[in-house]
Amino acid sequence: MASIAAELRAARALAGKTQKEAAAALRIYRQDYGALEAGKRQPTRAALDVLAALYGGTAAEWFPHTTGADPAAGRQAKLLREARKRSGKSQVEAAAVLSLHPDNYAHRESGKVIVTPREITALEEHYGGSLTEVPVTEAVPAGLPAELYAARVRAGRSLEQAAAAAGMSREAYRKREEGVVAPTGPELALLAEFYERPLRECFPSYRPTAGELLLAEALLTYAPTLD
Repeated sequence: MASIAAELRAARALAGKTQKEAAAALRIYRQDYGALEAGKRQPTRAALDVLAALYGGTAAEWFPHTTGADPAAGRQAKLLREARKRSGKSQVEAAAVLSLHPDNYAHRESGKVIVTPREITALEEHYGGSLTEVPVTEAVPAGLPAELYAARVRAGRSLEQAAAAAGMSREAYRKREEGVVAPTGPELALLAEFYERPLRECFPSYRPTAGELLLAEALLTYAPTLD
C-alpha cells in the first residue's frame, strides 16, 4: 500500500503543481509542506480535500489508499462527472434518470458509491452517448450480466453495436446485460466473435444448457465428413 507521503508526491507531480503552490493552498510554509511529502508530518483529511480541489478532483481520487477509497471507484466517479458535464446535464437531472435523490446521486460522482451497469446504461441513454470509458473493475456484480457488460465496455462497443452483432434489438440486448433475460450460447459466441476474443475469456461463467449440449452433439453426429 502506498504511503501518504508517496501519494502526496505523486498527486502533486501528476497535477503539475509545485510544493510552493501546494503550500499556498494549505496556507502553510513550503518547508512545512515539504515535511508532509517527506513523511515527517501527517496531513489532515481537510488538508487532503484542499489539495484535491487544487488538483481538480476529490480526495478519494487523488489519495485513494490514504482515504480508504477504492481507486476504481474514484476513477469511475471522475469519468461520470466529465460525461455529465459534456452532455450539459445537471446532477439533479442525472439523479432523476436513476430515480435517486440528488444527494444519493452525488455519492456516485464522489466515489462513495459504485455505479451499477444498469445505471450506466440509463445514463448513456440520457446523455445520448456511450460511457464505455467508465471502468468496470469491481464496479459490477458477478455473473453473465456483468461479463456481458464488461466485455462490451472493454471492446469499446455501444449497446447498439453489441445488439446488432448478436442479431437482436437494442432493448433485447439490454435485458441480457441487466440479467432480465439469460443469453444463449449462440448469442455469446456471436458477441465473442464480434469482440475478437475467445468465448471463455469473455464469458468465463458461461455453462451450456442441456439443450445446447444436445444440439452440439447432434450437429457433430450429423455433420458431413470430409474425405
